[in-house]
Amino acid sequence: MALHVALLGPDVQSRVKAGENRGRELRHDFVVLSHQEKSMSAAGDYFRADAILPLEGTPKNALAIWVNETGKLEPTQATGGLF
Repeated sequence: MALHVALLGPDVQSRVKAGENRGRELRHDFVVLSHQEKSMSAAGDYFRADAILPLEGTPKNALAIWVNETGKLEPTQATGGLF
C-alpha cells in the first residue's frame, strides 16, 4: 500500500505569458504545493506510514490524503480538509 499526502494552497496567482490569456493574471484554488508518496508497512491488522510536509507561508491551506495499492491509480481510501 502507498500513502499520498498533498498540501494544497488557495488563491495562487499566475501571470500568463502567451496564448489567448496573455497578459492576464489568473487565480487558482487547491493548487498542489507539496506532495509525498510513502510506502506503508503492515503492522498487525493495519498499515502504517509517516509523512512530514513543510507548511507554506499561506494562512489557509488544505490537505488531501489518499491510500492506494502500490502501482495502481484507484484510491482505496481518501480524505481531506481545510486547516
